[in-house]
Amino acid sequence: MTLMSREDQLAYSMNSLLDSFSLTNKIMSGRSVVCRRETGMTYPSSTDGTTIKFSVENAPLPNSVENVAILTGLNYHELCHVIY
Repeated sequence: MTLMSREDQLAYSMNSLLDSFSLTNKIMSGRSVVCRRETGMTYPSSTDGTTIKFSVENAPLPNSVENVAILTGLNYHELCHVIY
């Protein structure tokens, strides 16, 4: 059995969280709104109306309850831009 490194665990957790956000966003908005990580962003998150992007450099990793709350807030903030 191979154990994942801490970095791989955080990447897996982040991807799982973004998949969960994508499903929740689809349910709440009635349309497909994909969440993904992106490099080279100035802000922690942004949207183009169909994709919610989280900055690799500026958005926190889900390594604490506080950071998961921050990521959740960023997701819902961007989702409001998509809906309204």
